[in-house]
Amino acid sequence: MKYLSEDKEFVIGQCERCRSELKVPKDNLVSRNDSFDLKATVQCQCGRIHNLILGNSKTLKWANEKVKFDPNYVSSNQSNTVSCPLCKSVQLYAGDKGFSLGSAAAGGILFGPVGLLGGFLGSKTVMITCLNCGHKWEAGRI
Repeated sequence: MKYLSEDKEFVIGQCERCRSELKVPKDNLVSRNDSFDLKATVQCQCGRIHNLILGNSKTLKWANEKVKFDPNYVSSNQSNTVSCPLCKSVQLYAGDKGFSLGSAAAGGILFGPVGLLGGFLGSKTVMITCLNCGHKWEAGRI
């Protein structure tokens, strides 16, 4: 989110995607050098979730006067949430891998009808799929 202006109680930012203006209460902000971290994320009407207001040090006059840097503050992004290793999205789907036709065919060729059961090997493995970019990975591995 881009810094626009501020009033007595709010800092006003603009969504880069839909250009809508969002009012964020000043008590929800932690000042950084040239930006604000939001203690609680804000979602705009286009669905984008914001956790940062960017601006330059000249425009962030209130930050230099009123808000002190908190070294113990941990942004909500830095918590133990799972995110896609490629696009960093948190919109994920987790499900079982399921029956593998390729493994069953290979097992059938090598070991006959009993080898067809090889298609079930690893079928209980949990696969995580990113709904944003489609990247798939096995749970517990990156």
